[in-house]
Amino acid sequence: MTKNITSIANNNQVQTLDAALDAIWGALERTAAVSLTWSGDLEQFSKPEQRAMLLAEMLGQSKGIDLASVMVKGRIVKELDINGLYAAHPNGYKTMEQLAVDRGISVSELSQVRDLTEVIFPWIQAQLRREIPEVWDSIGKSNMRELVPVLKRLITGEEARGSVETSAQRVLDDVAASVLARGDTVTEGELAVEAVQVLLEAGQGLTNANLRQTLRPERMPSINATIIKGEGQSTLVAILDPDQEQLVARKLHGYFDPIYFSSSDTVQSINDLESIIKQYPAIYALVKPLIGE
Repeated sequence: MTKNITSIANNNQVQTLDAALDAIWGALERTAAVSLTWSGDLEQFSKPEQRAMLLAEMLGQSKGIDLASVMVKGRIVKELDINGLYAAHPNGYKTMEQLAVDRGISVSELSQVRDLTEVIFPWIQAQLRREIPEVWDSIGKSNMRELVPVLKRLITGEEARGSVETSAQRVLDDVAASVLARGDTVTEGELAVEAVQVLLEAGQGLTNANLRQTLRPERMPSINATIIKGEGQSTLVAILDPDQEQLVARKLHGYFDPIYFSSSDTVQSINDLESIIKQYPAIYALVKPLIGE
């Protein structure tokens, strides 16, 4: 029955996503009502209780992770969340999560449904002016599921935990570096928009395994540095690989004005060396005691 209900979305007679969702919703509502009628007398329950029971039954019947199923589940969850309607269910659910699990929907799936339908999809439509079916089809359900946590972090700006925050910061840093290389100036909001676009493009062009590796790469090694304390100031000495150098430049942009000295420069004499060193304040401060000045 569920497979037949979901397949309505692909029927040639359904021309738009909204029409498909309405058709699926109607079919689910009818089958759920029949199931509840078979289970006993509904008249003994109040109207809110009956509605909560109907929606819970619909949620249990709405299987699958295709776009239509995700959006229908989002619509059901949203109604159950309004004014805590889930609590009106005769089973006495304390949270929406309890009801969902009882209906075969995991907590992680419930979270993704909420994030997609309440945060990510509306933002993509409003900010990028893109249609959700086109975005979903170009990325695919597996890649979209991988992208959800980082997309939500970028869109809301709310700090995440662990690898999600690390991935989001990496994307933001990369985009900021690109903006800097172009010589552009953008706001934090504009930077987030560009970061989301970069992620969506990655979702379109990468396999699921490669996308996962992109989002959760090996952590860059920590920078080993020595700080030499002086009177009123300190001198930082660090050896950086190319990636670490770019990281420092991105993180300290606006507060970091490096002067580049090539170690391959030919020095003919000590006087030449002293003359060169004096052009670099940090190096001069470091070796000044050694040259007796």
